[in-house]
Parts: sequence; C-alpha cells; structure tokens
Amino acid sequence: MRFYTGAAIGIDSYPNKLPENQRKRAFEDLLEQYVNALDKGWLPGTKTIPRRRKRKKVTSEHLYATVKKKEKENLSDDYITELYAYARRISRHCKGGVLNEDAFTRWVESNPHWSNTSYNNARRIIGVFETGLRQYGYKGNWKSKHKPRRTAQKLHKPYHDVPMVLEDIRKFNSKLHLCCILTYGCLLRPHQEIRNLTWGDFSDDLSTVSLSGNRTKGKRNRVIPVPAYILPYLKPNDKHRNIFTGTPWPHNPDFFKTLWGKYKYRSTVLEKHHTLYSFRHTGAIKVYQKTGSLTVLQQVMGHADLTTSLTYLRGLEIQQLEVNQLPEL
Repeated sequence: MRFYTGAAIGIDSYPNKLPENQRKRAFEDLLEQYVNALDKGWLPGTKTIPRRRKRKKVTSEHLYATVKKKEKENLSDDYITELYAYARRISRHCKGGVLNEDAFTRWVESNPHWSNTSYNNARRIIGVFETGLRQYGYKGNWKSKHKPRRTAQKLHKPYHDVPMVLEDIRKFNSKLHLCCILTYGCLLRPHQEIRNLTWGDFSDDLSTVSLSGNRTKGKRNRVIPVPAYILPYLKPNDKHRNIFTGTPWPHNPDFFKTLWGKYKYRSTVLEKHHTLYSFRHTGAIKVYQKTGSLTVLQQVMGHADLTTSLTYLRGLEIQQLEVNQLPEL
C-alpha cells in the first residue's frame, strides 16, 4: 500500500502540495510519522486515526471582529465607538496576543482609580465581548466571577414648571423646543428617536406617531398618541422629509446635545441636574402619578421589561408615601 499524505494516520501532511524542492524532505518526515504509527500498533487498511484538532487561540484581533459584527446591529454610533475604544485598551494587556480571562483581569487592575460606576461599565463591556468571543472558541467567563459594585443612585431632576421652561426654550430655538416638547409629551428619546423623525412617521391627522422596532432602543414597535398641545408646532411636509431639516436627512447625532449645551449656558430657569432627558423623566412621573400603573409606564416608555421601568422610576424624585401612611405616635 502506498500513502502520499498523512490523512490515514491523522496528521496534516501533504508533501505533493509543496514546492518541488521541499517535497523530498516532507516525504522523509512523513515516512518517520508512519514508522511511529506502526510502532504504536497501527496497520495499513485499519480505521483511520482521528485527526487531532488544534484548539484555536483567541487573540486580541477577535475583539475587533466582535465589534465589527456589532456594527451590523441597530446600535448607536457612540456605543460602537466606545466598544472600539475598549477593544484597543484591552488588547494592550493580551500577552503574546492571546486573549483570556487574565487579560481582562490585568486591564481592570491597571485602573485602580476607577469609580464603582466606571468598574461596572467595564464589567458590562467585558460581558459583551465574552458573548461575542465564544464563536471564536473563547471559554472564559470573567463577568460571572466578578460581582458588580454598589453605586449611589443618580437623581434625575424633574421640571416643576414645564410650560415656563418650554416657553423659555421656544424663545431660544424652535427646533430645540419641538424636540423637548416631543420628549415630554410623547416620551420619545431625543437624540435618536426624535432626531430621525419624518413626517411619514405621523398619521395623516397627526394624532399618532409610529416607530418600527428597528428604530427604537427596546426593539419594539411603538405607536404613541400625540397630545393636542404639540399639534400647533407641527408643520407637515413631504412624508419622506425629516421634521427638523426639511430634507430626507436628519441632523448629525450631536445636534441636540450641542444645542442644549448652548441653551444651558445662557438659561436662567434651569436648575442643577436639569437635562434634555429630564423632560422624558418628568413625563414618566406624570404618567405614573395619573395611572399608578407600572405596566402602563412600561408601555409608554417603550421598555422591554417591567424591571427596567421599575429601576427607571426608582431614580426619579417622586413621593413614595402619603403623609397619612406614615407611623403615628
């Protein structure tokens, strides 16, 4: 029997595929491998020895491959940029380019100045990477072995006089005013959901606005009624045009962030911790106070589960007890 490859004894050796000047040496090595196999009891014509698979090493390059796949999902540009930044930092701690749990540990330990919030953010990002890396053979589970650290709750300051603040914003900039009143009245997210609105997203009578799941953070279809006090500020145009630019293209992702910064600098009515998102938080409080239902709040806020709504509400400045419910003496 003649053998020209190492397939019969389970090795990757194909001398005839090599350049002619390398074949003789490759066949001599192959002959030695067959002699070793015969010494161990293998005989020609018997069952082929299973090929030993080499375990692929997970490297820092797989971090970037994971982020590349994330780019195909409906995620914000800021989040993708953040993932690339973390990938660069983590890759510096991969000894020999190999990525494992120790690399994550070295990265975290190299930042002893982190606050608990920064640590928890890093832990969350590691979890994202670990999930994506499994397809490349990663076996670790760093995130589950390291618990999150306790952080102080941040208080989102609601507006106590919404009409007054909105009127002050209207005098400053009509586009920012429309963004704020939609954030408050329709409970939409300003920087992505509202910024990308077109007139085609509204019903013909402007009574509702509809967004498909690929345009919302919670990946769920949303149909939101438009309050009457918003209608005077809506000037319909062609259904394919953006409601702010009047063209098919929206403003850049940082447009309202920049505009809000300019308004905040000159405003005399804003208080500490008042942000553009405070309009959404204030709207959430109004809904909860009127309905007393977390389920309704979950639906109007577009949260994927009730737990998110509950966590969201805990951070708001909302009265949890009535005076008559307190202990008497």
